[in-house]
This record gives sequence, structure tokens and C-alpha cells, in this order.
Amino acid sequence: MFKFLFLNINFVYFAIANLIMQIGIGLTQVAVYGHLAKVGASPLYFTMAFSFSVIPGIFSSQLSCYLAKKVNIIFLCILFQLFGAFSLFLPLLGISNNYVLLIVFAEFISAFIMGFCYPISQIYVKRVFTDKNYLPLAAKLDVYLFSINIILGTFIGTLLYNYFSTKNYLILNILMYLISALLFLNSYYKNKLISIKNSDNYKNNEEIKNKSFIKQQLLFFRNFSEEQKYSFLILIFLPIVTTPAISLLPTIGNKYGTKIFIFGIILTPALGFILAKTIGQIMGPMLISGNQFEKLFKSKFIFLSCNFIFLFIYLVIYFIENIYLSIFLIILAHLFSNIVFSLGMFAVQRTFELKQILDVTTKQYQISTIAIAFIALLSGYLIHYIPYYVVIFSPYFIIFFILIFSEKNIKNKIIKSRKIFFVK
Repeated sequence: MFKFLFLNINFVYFAIANLIMQIGIGLTQVAVYGHLAKVGASPLYFTMAFSFSVIPGIFSSQLSCYLAKKVNIIFLCILFQLFGAFSLFLPLLGISNNYVLLIVFAEFISAFIMGFCYPISQIYVKRVFTDKNYLPLAAKLDVYLFSINIILGTFIGTLLYNYFSTKNYLILNILMYLISALLFLNSYYKNKLISIKNSDNYKNNEEIKNKSFIKQQLLFFRNFSEEQKYSFLILIFLPIVTTPAISLLPTIGNKYGTKIFIFGIILTPALGFILAKTIGQIMGPMLISGNQFEKLFKSKFIFLSCNFIFLFIYLVIYFIENIYLSIFLIILAHLFSNIVFSLGMFAVQRTFELKQILDVTTKQYQISTIAIAFIALLSGYLIHYIPYYVVIFSPYFIIFFILIFSEKNIKNKIIKSRKIFFVK
């Protein structure tokens, strides 16, 4: 691993730049929600903050998909780091003038930049990891970087928030955007060719190219092979299945009061759960060796069984009354969910060509983001009317029947094609 990273030092700079950017965004999210709670903002502002953390990324990922076919992808990353840095002066102005709406705008900026950079990062990974034997490493690194971001940005950020002001957190995020821009620039100079603009997937496909935007999306998916369809859907089905349980986790934490004592540190249950989730996320990919990725990523049984175990553990957590056992079980649950996540990251890079990655990851990001937002809100509403186990297991069984039905269709197509072959 270290030899590969040493030979691709440009990727190391690129990955660290992404990590620093995400840590800064995590600190900003903590600062926004912390400030809203501190000033006693109305629920409307909390709802706006949640919406701003979701909606902008849907549109910015589409903008990224378009611009990456026109402009050098590293230049785009640098441009949007600078945009993020200068845009945060508006929330700083909001703090000085006690204008809450401008403070909430910081969430809009964060989500916009995250959505913009995600498809570009997947192109870069595809270009660096050209040898499929190293793709498991790419999948694992993605999970590890995300987990480090959660620990440093969200967990440590929340832990230390009371010792710093919202203003300090936003200034720190500005500095992190600027540092990221410098690292992206360094990555560019280490390997200029790898950051060239992406080829247009529709350029030589007249059937798709001349259709409307909506028809392009439908035709694009229709032209996937069966293997590609499942690879595309793994990282969409996964959040659909896991979001109800994760979104309702704070309601479980409420029964343990406001403070818990872990490893000599006083934490809120929410922070303890965040730490537990992150540990599980890091451990999950460690259970899969490099050669197992190739064998397991196509397995619907692995997807269904890991997610069933995840949900069953969350069901147990709901009924037990021991905080330490709950934390252990959360670690265990996310260990299983992140086995699926790392396989999903591997599957996309493994089954799609370079010219497809931009469009594929953009659509994945958009669909999964919308699904997470909708299901989280729906789960919060339904929990007042139907039992917890019905809320968390309903999406799983919907996906279960979709996968079983699709598997039967595939088998029928194979049988039919064989019959045609023998008749001929």
C-alpha cells in the first residue's frame, strides 16, 4: 500500500486536500447547529439548516458533472475551495449583526461544495487506480478518510465547541479551504495529465445525446449491463435501508439522559453514538481482504444479510437500557453496514469505464441524497404512529423483494436466450 501511495504522491495530496475540506465542513455544521441552539432559534431555522445541508449538493453535483467535461478537474476543485472560503464571510457578517439566516447560509455553502467535489473525486480515483488489483485499497481509503473526517470534524468539533465561538469555527473553515486549495494545486503539479477534463459519455451516443434531460437519465440506466445496474444501485439501496434506524438514533439516546462517562471523558449520548458509529465504519472494510472484494461485490446475499444484521442490532439497541452495551452494538452494526459500503465503492470503480464514472457517481449522489432526506423526515413522522420495528424494517423488505424479483428476471432472460440459441 505505502509503495503504491509513494509512487502516486499526487493522489496523497489530493486525498489530504479532500480530507481537510471535509473536516472544515464538519466544523461548520457543528458551529451552525450549536449557534442555533445557543441563541434559541425557532424550529424553522433548524429545518432550514437541514434542508440547506441536503438540497444544494443535488444541483452542485450536476454542475460538477457538466463543468468537469469542459475544464481541468483540479482547477475546478481549487476554484470552489476559494469560493467556499470567501462565501463564509457572509455567515461571519451574520454573527456580527445577529442575523440568523446568514449563519444558516454556511450550511448551504458546505453542501454545495461537498456535492460539487464528490463526482470529481471519483474520477480522480478511477484515473489513479488503473490496476484493478488496487481497487480494494481505493474502497478502503474512501471509508477511512470519511471516518477520520467524522472523528475530527464532527466528534472533536462538537466536543470542543463550548470552548470556542461559532466565529472561530467559521474562520478555521476558511483557513482549511485555503489549505485545501494549496494541496489541490500541489497535486496538479505532481501529475498534470491526470487532472485533464473528463470525456463526455454521451458524445458518441446519438440515441442518448439528442434526447431531453429526463430521457437521457432513463436511457443511460437502461444501457447498463446487469452487473453495472446492481453496482450502481448498491450505494443507493444501502442508505435507503439504513437511514430510518440511523435517523431515529437520537430518540434512543434520549433515554440515557444528557451526559455519559466514557474513557474518562464526559460526553452526551449523541457524541458517544457518533464515536461508536465511526469505529464501526473503520473496522468494517478491515474484515475484507483484497481478493475477497472481487468475489463478494456481486453477491446480493451479502448485501441482504449484512443489512438484516445491521437492522436487527438496532432493534436490540432500541429495547435495551445499558448505554455501554448500546455503544458496543452500534460499533457492531456499522461494521456490517460498512462492509456493504466498501463493496459498493469497489463495485462502481470496478464495473464502469472512466468515461462513465462522472455521470454514474453524480446520479448516485443525487438519488441517495434525496432518498436520505426524504426517508429521514418520513421516519421521524411515522415513528409517532407505527412501531419502531415497522419503521426501520419496511425499506429493507421493499429492497429485498426488488432484488429477489430482479434475480428471477435475470434467470428467466438467461433461460430464454439459451432456448433461442438452441432453436437456431
